[in-house]
Amino acid sequence: MKKVLFISLIMLLSVVQSCIKTTVNLDKISDRISLEPSFLIAAVKGDVSLGDIVEPDDTVFFDDLGLMKVVFVEDSVINYSVSDFYNSFNDGTFSHLFPVPPTTNFVLDTLLEVNPGAGVKLKEMSVISGSVQYTVSSTCTYNTNLIIEFPSIDDGGSPLSETIPINGLQSFSGQIDIGSVLADFTTDSRLPYNRLPMIFTIVPSGTISDTPGTVEVDVVLSEPDFDYITGYFGQQTELSDPESLETGLDELAGKISGTFELANPSITVNYINSFGIPLRVEASATGRKQGAVDVNLERAAEDLLYPASVTGQRVVEGSFVIDKTNSQLPSLISMLPEEIIFSGSAISNPDGEGAADNFIFGDSRFMADIEVEVPMEFSINNLQLKDTVDNFFLGDEGEESPLDMLSDLELRMYINNGFPLGGSITLTLFDSETGTTLSSISTDTFFEPAEVDANGRVSAATETLSTIEMTDAFVDDASEADKMIILFTLYTSGNGSQIVKLYSDYTISFNAGIAFKAILN
Repeated sequence: MKKVLFISLIMLLSVVQSCIKTTVNLDKISDRISLEPSFLIAAVKGDVSLGDIVEPDDTVFFDDLGLMKVVFVEDSVINYSVSDFYNSFNDGTFSHLFPVPPTTNFVLDTLLEVNPGAGVKLKEMSVISGSVQYTVSSTCTYNTNLIIEFPSIDDGGSPLSETIPINGLQSFSGQIDIGSVLADFTTDSRLPYNRLPMIFTIVPSGTISDTPGTVEVDVVLSEPDFDYITGYFGQQTELSDPESLETGLDELAGKISGTFELANPSITVNYINSFGIPLRVEASATGRKQGAVDVNLERAAEDLLYPASVTGQRVVEGSFVIDKTNSQLPSLISMLPEEIIFSGSAISNPDGEGAADNFIFGDSRFMADIEVEVPMEFSINNLQLKDTVDNFFLGDEGEESPLDMLSDLELRMYINNGFPLGGSITLTLFDSETGTTLSSISTDTFFEPAEVDANGRVSAATETLSTIEMTDAFVDDASEADKMIILFTLYTSGNGSQIVKLYSDYTISFNAGIAFKAILN
């Protein structure tokens, strides 16, 4: 401002000097001269496109058609593992005291039962590694052989079997390796799950006496490491811990009022699933902003894709979309939330036990990421953005205000607008010490929005010539106020009645000038 005034003063003095005639008696002129010449100075001009203003990054980008979009991504919002849907079964145990006749074999058919939890039915287990623990104690005075056989455990094409030599009057412990076996828990017709048949055979060997004895056997089957299990795993509900996404709109949200509506935001939930169990997942989200009522997503639960069999593809990928057709997402996003709280829940076998068996793998996992996409398709009606800044009309400390040297100050602006946004500006002087609002100046329409077609794309730019006049009252108050409140009022084409879209090729051209009188003493 001071540079402009200095140049203007030089121009003025040159004009004044060229007009002085030699016949004028300078002694008769007062030693104080007051002049008020008028000036019109081109202040700024230029043109800019949306592509120039917005630099694409991880959050903001333009699609193939040039439509501007804002994207937020949150990884691993939902994460479930095997332990969330299946707990290791309780140890299967069996204990028996066998009387041993001295001359004949003794055979016992029995069952080893496991307890995988209420409502869970194990039918088949492909074991990677594990063992059956046993303890044997003999009171026989002669040697015997104990044969333990599991008819429903396939060990390379034959039933799993172990022969255990027992010396007379001996007690010891051992284990039977069950690595790389396939266990069938369904062979008992009375209860075709959670049961493994066992056959114990005791055969006397060596020198046999007439004295009878006993062989006590304790067997324990703990949960082995498995490749897969089939059966029915019950109806269980799991909740994920809430995840918070800070949008960074805190400061902006506190300066905005009016109506702002985003037309087509969407949330895409991308997931991988290796549970062979019907899963119904509900993704919930809540938008929060200080001073506003929370807005909930209100989206129905989703049935997920899952592997078809233990011999096919073990991991499937899927996704589902939350948008304006199935939720309150537009309302949630349009509130300009300062924070979005994401959470999720999942229920297994939501429709109960079906004809097909469930199955899980030893490394089964369900993981979901969330991608929030907001295309710049929106409408605005009387959206007001307010900010308070230092009064830039005041001079530096100890110096005269630039306004004291000016009068009839006007800002004249010509705008060729290719954006579907229009608006006005109000400048209000404010004394922060007294909390007093002083003078204001404003424009009814600073620039008109461009015309748009039925699809919300700009079809023709508009031209606007506007003037902001600094009134005498405003100039007087400018020296008293230390702050200035700037209020922008925005609206889209059709006074906010139509959805508009922002494309990278939108441009705006402007040419601003300042008209004023310089008060030179």
